[in-house]
Amino acid sequence: QNEPIPFTGGLRPSVLVGAMAAAFARATIESPLDFIKVRNQIGKGVLTEHHMTAKQSSSNVLSTIRHLYRGYVPTLLRTMGLLGSFFVLVDYSVRYIPDVINAPLLGPFFKGGICATAAWSVAFPFETAKSVIQGDHTGKYKSMSTFRVMKQTVSEKGMRGIYRGFGPGAGRSFVANGTSMIVFAWFQDTMRKER
Repeated sequence: QNEPIPFTGGLRPSVLVGAMAAAFARATIESPLDFIKVRNQIGKGVLTEHHMTAKQSSSNVLSTIRHLYRGYVPTLLRTMGLLGSFFVLVDYSVRYIPDVINAPLLGPFFKGGICATAAWSVAFPFETAKSVIQGDHTGKYKSMSTFRVMKQTVSEKGMRGIYRGFGPGAGRSFVANGTSMIVFAWFQDTMRKER
């Protein structure tokens, strides 16, 4: 059942299915919290006047929940691209460059810094679309799909527009994720030795 997918160099379906399931869980938890964060960052309220003054009927509660999940689709697509790419890169690395992955400092840094940052390069256009949709307080993007927002961003600002902010984000990802994986691996090794 979990045989390698033909012509993929040994990639197994479980890596992809696991990544997609993890992405769904993460996006479902993260999306409303990210929406609140983005709205606070741009100085706009989380709830509209309609949501704050409406009676708390079941339809209004559902409307408020839908409002908080604004940007869910780009969050899900971003997270699927991010985690899918990350887990695939780690899987290939473990199988094809085990000496690098198993090296004491380089291995964890490679997984955390290089694999995560490469995965961000795949996911970043969706991150941009998510931020545009969640930050929209004028209604300009309300009825636009994720891909339409991305297309409009590229047509207005070029590829630089869709990757705006990627440099600092990639730098942070590379250093922060690489370092955190080194620390994580060190603590795991230390705890194993003490047993």
